[in-house]
Amino acid sequence: MLAEAGSIETGRMTTDVPVETVLPAATGTGNAATYYVEALNSWDARRLPYLKNRMLNPFADEPPLLPSDLTLLVMGAAQKECDFYSRKKLPEPLIFVQYPGPKPWPFEPASDPYAMRPYINILRLVAQGALNAGKKLERGGKPADAERLYQVVTRLGCHLNDNPGSILDVQLGIELEQKGLHYLDVFYRLTRNPERQRAVWRYGDSLTRHTSAVQRKFTQLGNPEAAIYVLQHDSKSVWRVQAASALALALDVDSDGWLEGRAIRHALGSARSDPNPEVRQAVQLLASRAPTPSAVPAEKVLQDAGH
Repeated sequence: MLAEAGSIETGRMTTDVPVETVLPAATGTGNAATYYVEALNSWDARRLPYLKNRMLNPFADEPPLLPSDLTLLVMGAAQKECDFYSRKKLPEPLIFVQYPGPKPWPFEPASDPYAMRPYINILRLVAQGALNAGKKLERGGKPADAERLYQVVTRLGCHLNDNPGSILDVQLGIELEQKGLHYLDVFYRLTRNPERQRAVWRYGDSLTRHTSAVQRKFTQLGNPEAAIYVLQHDSKSVWRVQAASALALALDVDSDGWLEGRAIRHALGSARSDPNPEVRQAVQLLASRAPTPSAVPAEKVLQDAGH
């Protein structure tokens, strides 16, 4: 069964073409996440009146980003490293403030892959706001400033994938990179810069290959032996947590035979004492929750079908 899964990537997953081929080198020594979270909190706090107006206005409307928000994003993109979750560099967790509220939400690695992560949609909206601001600058005769904002969103996507805390970080990071590259592609076509446009295409092809590799790995977790291998060997806790979730789901739906079920239980049992605290917490949480509602034994399905 493990051989059927094919080659399993357990190291750091990244593009095979450096993003610096399309972006200026980041030289800052700070943590980009601190700048990004400050921009998120600033924008989300101003969003409250717009949310209240949704009851009267059928069209979704969002506040524009202030120059101070854009400055924070630019400063974040200038940093070499980004980690929303590091306890080595962050004495206390970064806090995202949800509205309506305010409700503080500390940035913690996901121990439950099914739990909502409230910053995801806000980060997506802020990134789109930065792209919209870039378009406005472009039409206003400030192409260099516009290009910088398109590069900022692309870098933000890369930063999310540097140290993801959940599989949603990985997915959103790829999405933001794709959006930023699209805006850069159009920008270089309109400004007649074929050399820069070709660089965007080359990196875009690399990002497509990377996206396919991520999707393939996610699909491999449907193979219980592959999921066990990822749980035991992957270098990133986000993938190990996802593998544990896939294994717990396989037990819930009773989709595997007795031998496979025994191997899954043994792997999850061993993971309860894993050196990685995120993996330990995830396995303990999965063990404590009720079985998935869709988990119906095969015998019951056959009885209901009249066989």
